[in-house]
Amino acid sequence: MAKTKNQGLKWFHFLIYFALWLNAIVCALNGIMQLTGASYEILGIAAEDMYATYPTLKTVDLVFGVAYLVFALFCIITRSRLAHFKKGAPSMLIAFYVLSALITIGSTVAGGVAMRLEPQGLLNLFIEENFLSSIIGTVIAILINKVYFGKRAHMFVN
Repeated sequence: MAKTKNQGLKWFHFLIYFALWLNAIVCALNGIMQLTGASYEILGIAAEDMYATYPTLKTVDLVFGVAYLVFALFCIITRSRLAHFKKGAPSMLIAFYVLSALITIGSTVAGGVAMRLEPQGLLNLFIEENFLSSIIGTVIAILINKVYFGKRAHMFVN
């Protein structure tokens, strides 16, 4: 039988005890803010004024508000499956990173379209929001986690 190296679980513990819980809380708050229009209030703009000017924005906010709440639940389920070493849990973590990026990009694009931004305005929005660095960070996180959990695949068999 081949020797196996003792592999640390610090990153794993960071994910299940902190990062995924924090993401669930942030996503739930984002969802509530979008459902209530509070994201505009923070900027000093009345949600009613935004919705009066851009009527389809309310629908976008409702759809993505619900999406963020569902994603918060997905974070908790992913965390639970990882913590219990369930088979396929590392794949759910990768899906978490991908879905997180897609929801963020989707809500930004849909919001920009609802506000009738021209293509250049949409591009500027992506630049202002630092989307390129966010996407690069997501790709790096996916690669790191694929390697990390690939080396620990034997642990996720329940």
